[in-house]
Amino acid sequence: MKELTDSLVTKVQGVFLWVAVVTMNLSGAMVAGDSMPELQAILDCLPERLENLYQQIWDRLDDKNRCETAKCIEIIEGSEVPLDVSTMFASEQPDPFEAAKVLPELQKQQLNRRLLSRSRDLLEITGSGMIAYHHRSLTEWVWANHSKILSKVPLEFDAHLRLAVAKAAPPRLNPRSPF
Repeated sequence: MKELTDSLVTKVQGVFLWVAVVTMNLSGAMVAGDSMPELQAILDCLPERLENLYQQIWDRLDDKNRCETAKCIEIIEGSEVPLDVSTMFASEQPDPFEAAKVLPELQKQQLNRRLLSRSRDLLEITGSGMIAYHHRSLTEWVWANHSKILSKVPLEFDAHLRLAVAKAAPPRLNPRSPF
């Protein structure tokens, strides 16, 4: 563990955000059961510049997760207002009206797991319950690579339609309410 920590400190060279992204990346590998030598190998291969790190995270996504992450990015970019958990959750569901029946806390838990597993920490739920890029530097990377990201979205996918239908879904009613 000391070697891993020493390598992390050496590579960071004062860039806290890099440490945060890498730590989340390594945490995912630990949860997956990677050994210390495997974690060290991951760290050794990570680029030192953030934009290169974002590119590597994107490149390491499998095709399904790259497609799902690209769709989420298109939904985020298609929203004219900050995107809340329930809207994002509903926009990803085959039936947004059924999605509205899921308790808000369960929506948040499920969406958080999906964002972490699909985007490998590129997208997150903020403390205020909004869907956002991990950092503003990621926004810059997304715009610089927008055509490449867009190429992973199926032609029949329409982020604006998904958002419109998700926003039309009724809010979850209070189960204790008589109405």
